[in-house]
Amino acid sequence: MKKLISIILASLTALTLTVSATACKDDNPNEINIGILQVATHSALDSARLGFKEVVDAWAKENGKTIVYNEQNANGDPTAETTIAEGLAAKNPDLMLGIATSSARALANSTGKIPVLFTAVTAPEEENLLADNVTGTSDLNPVAEQIALIKEINPSASKIGFLYNASENNSKIQCELAKDKCTELGITLVEFTASLSSEISTVVEAIPADVDAVYIPTDNLMAENIKLICSILHAKQIPVISGESGMCEDEEAVATLGIDYFELGKQTGEMAVAILSGEKAVKDIKFEHYNKPSTFFINEKNALAAGLSQSLIDQLKANHQ
Repeated sequence: MKKLISIILASLTALTLTVSATACKDDNPNEINIGILQVATHSALDSARLGFKEVVDAWAKENGKTIVYNEQNANGDPTAETTIAEGLAAKNPDLMLGIATSSARALANSTGKIPVLFTAVTAPEEENLLADNVTGTSDLNPVAEQIALIKEINPSASKIGFLYNASENNSKIQCELAKDKCTELGITLVEFTASLSSEISTVVEAIPADVDAVYIPTDNLMAENIKLICSILHAKQIPVISGESGMCEDEEAVATLGIDYFELGKQTGEMAVAILSGEKAVKDIKFEHYNKPSTFFINEKNALAAGLSQSLIDQLKANHQ
């Protein structure tokens, strides 16, 4: 009898909580809850998040809405991503945003009903991320253009290194694109991989001096360790070209011709506005690639440290004005 009473009381409590939560939401129809899961902290992903919020916040202000964000960071821990995603979904927010492939997958797996947007995902189709409640923006960068930039920096370049985390599918896709362009330009591409931060120093130290440049794709592990990588390579006078400008801050990569992650986040934010305003259902919004021209960026301080001359730097800037 006591066990039966306990079961009944537990059921009533759960029902009361559900009703209370629903009542709370109905009491404040202008409050919109958005859960955000970001795989790790680095410039590109942070910029995408901020761009997303700028667009959503502007729409909310114009329409008398209040946005309540529940922002979570998994700090590169896949197990944490799954747990966090389930926790976000359990709160039944109006929309969720996954920043980077693994975070997007964790959120998509946590619900079949709540609208899920992703950003900074290189290949959503290949990752089987798309669903009736899941869409977003791809950050597939112009790899071929970036490899061509290496040839522009050093016309005699014949061998380049490709440094990436082989566990990141997005990086493997970029590696194949880089191989195709290297073949076209008559460049030998040598792959260097590390799957843990603790392995990176040893791998980078082993990159030989006859490598004319090292290319780093939009790889989360490498982005988190970019200063360490560049401190080793630039000391060898090997310039580092990155997949995005967030890896070109002081003491980091030399240059890139890539996408603006803040703008990518804003592009995703426009999707969120369409969903939250009731203009479109998620299933009616096709995923999009970055829709703006590539942007040239060079960090002169880093370029000089890597052995580029000031005259070459000036010429590169003039070529891309």
